[in-house]
Amino acid sequence: MWRFGLLFLFLISQHSFAQSFRSGKWGIEANYQLGTFIKHSPKIIRVPHELSHGFELVGFKKTLGEQNWQKPLNFPEIGGSFSYFHFGDNKIFGDAYLIMAIAKFYAFRTKYVNGYVRIGGGFAALTKHYDYLTNPENNIVSSTINMAAQFRIGLEWKASPYSVINTAFTFSHFSNSSIKLPNFGINMAIATVGIKVFPQLKTLEYNCEKMKPLKKNEVIIKYSLGLQQAYGQNGPAYPVHVATILYSRYTSTANKVFGGFSFEYARAVHDFIVVQELDTKKNAKLKAFFPSIYVGDELMVGKVGMFLGLGVYVIKNNFVTSPIYIKAGGNYYFAETGKRKGIKFFVGTNVKSHLQVAQYWEFSTGACF
Repeated sequence: MWRFGLLFLFLISQHSFAQSFRSGKWGIEANYQLGTFIKHSPKIIRVPHELSHGFELVGFKKTLGEQNWQKPLNFPEIGGSFSYFHFGDNKIFGDAYLIMAIAKFYAFRTKYVNGYVRIGGGFAALTKHYDYLTNPENNIVSSTINMAAQFRIGLEWKASPYSVINTAFTFSHFSNSSIKLPNFGINMAIATVGIKVFPQLKTLEYNCEKMKPLKKNEVIIKYSLGLQQAYGQNGPAYPVHVATILYSRYTSTANKVFGGFSFEYARAVHDFIVVQELDTKKNAKLKAFFPSIYVGDELMVGKVGMFLGLGVYVIKNNFVTSPIYIKAGGNYYFAETGKRKGIKFFVGTNVKSHLQVAQYWEFSTGACF
């Protein structure tokens, strides 16, 4: 669910008002969270019968249009959060500690209430996970360290110039992206309530000067390495090599759309065919090759891009569980280089998933021309 938040953000209101106002440039936020696990696969043995409790502490900064990307995104807030969850049925599912980078995008602002969408991504440490002997009922996650992702939609109620009451619905996801099996991932639906405080008030003003992207068109070349455990629990981890070539166009200084082709080679499929003697080694390499058409959208928050991509395989293959896949993640872009400042290198990471279960975690590097 959180992945579709990126598409929503592209459609949010772009207007703002160039008038002075009293508020804080920096602030802190504290939230209480009450949630329940979602059983999203019939293969999940058990989810907690009890509700899960969580506490979140956030530090954030307002943006006022100091950089070109801020106005097209309606002056978001950026920051980081630390969360603690005490899961229901605690002896089986344990606790979770999360650290995430967050960005809050406002759909509207009024005198009394603000509406927003918040996206967060980072890592979580879980105190309990699957173990064949000691914890066989918890087959949702199988490792201590997991990726954490969060999508939140909410309302801020302005209690005073110094404080804001927060009410929201939050969707959280924990997964190790099949680096170790079993890994169905934890999906949680969470009710959130809290307070946001500005320790110091200042007279602020949004910079509403309209900025156009200097370069609108790009060609992107990217190599990605994925890791996935195959053939059951305690099976070997196999590499997945992915080459991608894309054309992208900036729709604003803070957003670009892209489309092109992706070529994936799964070593696990190759070895399975060879070991099982299902085909020749030459044909095994061809059957382990998965070309696809790949399109998506990327929000540019300064040098950080948050993207959502959709791929469709162009060749039918019995080793593909679904003809469509989704990738969601982020990139970090280094300074432009070259004689005409026309080359920009980047590194990134993302999760690839079929339907609701992650297939593997990718680490990427590439360049934009």
